[in-house]
Amino acid sequence: MHIVKANNLNRLWNEIRDEVQRTSDLSLSNGICQGGEITKLAEVRLEVVTNSKLHNAVIFHSCTDALTQGLRNLNLPAGSEVLVPAYTFIATATSILLAGLKPVFVDVGNDYCIDLSDAKEKITNNTRVMLYVTLWGNSMNKYAKTFCDENNLLLVEDAAQSLGAPLNDAEFTVLSFSPSKPCTTMGSGGALITKNKDVFELARLGRLHGKSNNSTPSIGLGVNSMISSTEAATLYITLGLMKKHQSKRQKIANIYKQELRDLYEFPDYTQDCTYSKFVIKCDKRDELAQHLRSNNIQTQIHYSILPIQEKIFDVNYSNFKNSLTLQEKSLTIPNCPYMTDDEIERVLECLKKF
Repeated sequence: MHIVKANNLNRLWNEIRDEVQRTSDLSLSNGICQGGEITKLAEVRLEVVTNSKLHNAVIFHSCTDALTQGLRNLNLPAGSEVLVPAYTFIATATSILLAGLKPVFVDVGNDYCIDLSDAKEKITNNTRVMLYVTLWGNSMNKYAKTFCDENNLLLVEDAAQSLGAPLNDAEFTVLSFSPSKPCTTMGSGGALITKNKDVFELARLGRLHGKSNNSTPSIGLGVNSMISSTEAATLYITLGLMKKHQSKRQKIANIYKQELRDLYEFPDYTQDCTYSKFVIKCDKRDELAQHLRSNNIQTQIHYSILPIQEKIFDVNYSNFKNSLTLQEKSLTIPNCPYMTDDEIERVLECLKKF
């Protein structure tokens, strides 16, 4: 019995391999192995698929680089506080430290996003930013921007998992193109999207040591955060497949919700969710994962270790009760656009038998 994979990258690669080869050859034949025209084309396509002519995109080597550079570009006093959800990947919080700022963790609600009532309690005179993380392909809480305006905070969005969900009025939004994401370079990659021309220009320069190119002087602090021509070509092509793949994920998610609604709990998925991940909640999560694994069905846990549990942050994590409860119950099941009907049925059958 073959394995039902969480991310079937081999099927994706079989579909795009020839086109990636042709596209990347155009850059490599001109001696351009990093940046260049193909990266610019990927940025333009990213602006198109995010449905906003007002936003500008800058592609980085990682979402972490994009978030760190974006936070630096806000020009906040050193040590300024950033509200960040307790339930997220560690890179969200470490980016705050790398930008010279201080993360202040906030518990989450049933949508796995920042609980605005808890956020209100955490605001001090040094709080400058709320970093809102959208998981599973959800869009941002419509009250997040109002909350920030009322409390004189800048709004930043980490939408690493939510490419395709509606953009918002954040200072900037960051995205990820790692292999587990809906659109990928098959390697490393991230992006910063913003309507703020100053943030955009500083981000563009910041990914190349503060330079517009290697022959110009640096105007500020930056890093080497360019993706390769082959990664850019892969991203350009997978961005072109985004709508088709998103439609398939939503179809699978609707089947799961219909068939499993009496057996498992689900996160609060937003109406416009892209379902980059499909998560179920189960009191016997680890036993369920083992049951699926024994039937050759891959699962994932997002996240087995939360930032609040990492020693680097030195947090009394027992105070984050909802985050810890969700962590114990949550299991990510396959929701790959290359899943066959038989594979979807296998997943459902195993979940129903547990």
